Amino acid sequence: MTSIRKQKILNVKRKLKIQQYWEAFFYSFPVRLIALQLRQHPFLILTWLFVYAVMGGGILSSMGGRYQVLEAEYLGGVGFKSFLLMGAAFGSFIFAYLITLYINASYKFHFLVLRRAPFFTFALNNSIIPGIFLLMFAYNFTEWTGNLYGYSWEFWKRAMGFIGGSSLVFLILSSTFFATTKNIFTYFGESIQHEFEKQKKFRRGRLLVGKAKDSVSHPDRVDNYLGIYPLGIRKVKDVQLLSVPKVLQVLNQNHGNLLFLQLLFLFLLIGLGFFSDYPICQIPLGATGFLALALAMMISGALTFWVRKIGFVTFIILFGLIYGYYKVDFLRERNSAFGMNYEVTPAEYTLQRLNQLVSSENIQADKEETLSILNAWKAKYQQKYGQNAKPFAVFVCTTGGGMRSSLWSISVLQHLDTLTNGKLTDEIRLMTGASGGMMGTGYFRELISKKRKGEIPSLADPKLNEPIVKDLINRVFFQALTDACFPNLTFKIGEKQYEKEKGYAFDKQLMNNVPEFKGKRMGDYREAELKAEIPQMILTPAITNQAKMLYISPVGTSYLAAPTHIADKYTAKTPGIEFRRFFEKQEADSLWFVTALRMNATFPYVLPLVALPSKPEMRTIDAGALENFGISTAVKYIYSFEDWLEENTEGIIFVTIRDTEKEDPIEDVTKAGVVSQIFAPLGSAVNSMKQGNDFGNDFLLQYFKYWYKGKMHIVSYEYPWNELPNPASLSFHLSEIEKKKLPESLLHPHNIEQTEIIRQIYQSPSK
Repeated sequence: MTSIRKQKILNVKRKLKIQQYWEAFFYSFPVRLIALQLRQHPFLILTWLFVYAVMGGGILSSMGGRYQVLEAEYLGGVGFKSFLLMGAAFGSFIFAYLITLYINASYKFHFLVLRRAPFFTFALNNSIIPGIFLLMFAYNFTEWTGNLYGYSWEFWKRAMGFIGGSSLVFLILSSTFFATTKNIFTYFGESIQHEFEKQKKFRRGRLLVGKAKDSVSHPDRVDNYLGIYPLGIRKVKDVQLLSVPKVLQVLNQNHGNLLFLQLLFLFLLIGLGFFSDYPICQIPLGATGFLALALAMMISGALTFWVRKIGFVTFIILFGLIYGYYKVDFLRERNSAFGMNYEVTPAEYTLQRLNQLVSSENIQADKEETLSILNAWKAKYQQKYGQNAKPFAVFVCTTGGGMRSSLWSISVLQHLDTLTNGKLTDEIRLMTGASGGMMGTGYFRELISKKRKGEIPSLADPKLNEPIVKDLINRVFFQALTDACFPNLTFKIGEKQYEKEKGYAFDKQLMNNVPEFKGKRMGDYREAELKAEIPQMILTPAITNQAKMLYISPVGTSYLAAPTHIADKYTAKTPGIEFRRFFEKQEADSLWFVTALRMNATFPYVLPLVALPSKPEMRTIDAGALENFGISTAVKYIYSFEDWLEENTEGIIFVTIRDTEKEDPIEDVTKAGVVSQIFAPLGSAVNSMKQGNDFGNDFLLQYFKYWYKGKMHIVSYEYPWNELPNPASLSFHLSEIEKKKLPESLLHPHNIEQTEIIRQIYQSPSK
């Protein structure tokens, strides 16, 4: 019996010990802080989960989200300076997180006030969540940068930049507001009792007094914490509870600091935004993201503190303010087409006028103009290759896909130029397509012009690609952030005034990256196209008002916009609107070329929809919304000049350039997770739109051979996105390794087959 009794006593002691360990863990300061955030500050947790997901590649991976942190670009390069800025922004982000929670929660833990450095003690105990991210960053940084450079000086420069920037900013901010405070109760010069009485007269004071009383009557239990001097676990001894006036003093001090910090961050962003035209102020996108999240956390902390019980009402008010901002004309941001005239009477946008623009007279005039271009092109070709030489008419149709499509398109065209000793390039008649692909082909067209003028010896040099793949996204997102803080800055083009917004940031950065685009208007290309000195290019952004194409070209294209008469009393839907004739009085030819490229590449939420000067207001979106490859435009162009092309050329070559494979991989939907199944209908809808483009284009090409009597060849270069372990991201930013590896996809078996087709065409006796 004695042994049984001893065993029971041992079991009881063991249970008590386990309970003690559990209570020691459960009531430790770090655990209590995490529990507090889960219960009362979910926005802070969600913010960190978002950051974790980006760094881990769980979200935004296909858009290169984590590369914005791992390979931050600043002043056109990646190195110590860019990582110093990234570190500084991350240090600000961590400080904003800690100060937000400190201000909202520290007054509940009375033992904290008696510490030698209360904020640093709080920060150390609340370091679990930031610490997890730092471990993730260290792992990803070592893997990514180590694979690129090994443990060379470049690796350590970047690491020291990030560590130095984050540590320096965090220490400066925290020391400024907390480390120098020796006595938290003497922050204000007035006596505590006087301050207490004064605060009770106002609603803010009553709210603070209520929180102070609740803190005294229901203090949060903490049994142990991590101490700083020296570092280690310490028990919380019996602490005399603070009085209500003393807690009130703490709240006053903390919220004064919070207001100051919010204003500091706000003025920092406004200042950088005001000087955003200067490259030194164009900070990396990752840094912009951290600053935006820092400001959002501080604002959410303030709302949580002041309006927790009326949160729904606050949400309705904020929604109303946002709605009003976009509805009130003098507040709403105007996303203009730069160069066009918005001061004259807007273009009349009616069905009647659209029918007038495609009159037989206009169509005939535009066809004659294009025929003169074709004759000039043939004459130049025969002057170079012989009077009896017949060119192929090459139609370059390129897909959207951000900067990866830009680089892929120009890489394919350079490859074909080298393969055919420049002959295929001389035979390019039309370039069309969507988004980033047209940015690449637009730049390639500039290089063609420079080569023909003798300014460059060859189109093959890979270094020629560098301007078109410089970062475009940093400035755009920073402009979006500063617009939210300080909107409606303006600039002038001649006497025309426009607002600086995301579109302006994109256009200016593209012109800075590609000097050949600088100052170019659509009308500046007219003479070169008329003389066939460069290929024709037609941009086709989609019109949201009617789901039509807007045909942007320096020469007339009404024959593309004209509806097809299928039967006596049945006419096909009008496919689009000719931009140049529709906006003639609004100075269509003055439209910046980079703005036209952007209109053709306006991916929603990344770039703003452009509002054109018509009544009602016409808005445009990415060309891929209707036709992501440009094939329908090319086919209709060929149909319009079928007789001339059959008589004067060897035939037609379609060069299609895709940023993904045509055939999607087969997915096992039975293995999809819960989240995947929830969003499956949305994903299927997006995929169906993409496949619909392919089916429609294949249908056009399938029947093309029945009505076109000449030869036809189709070569399709595909970037094998689905087959690569780390494919290039869908973004306007590419990492150094993406820039290096993407052109190597020309050696993919499918693309080698396409190259062989071209080789056989150009080695045939007729060529």
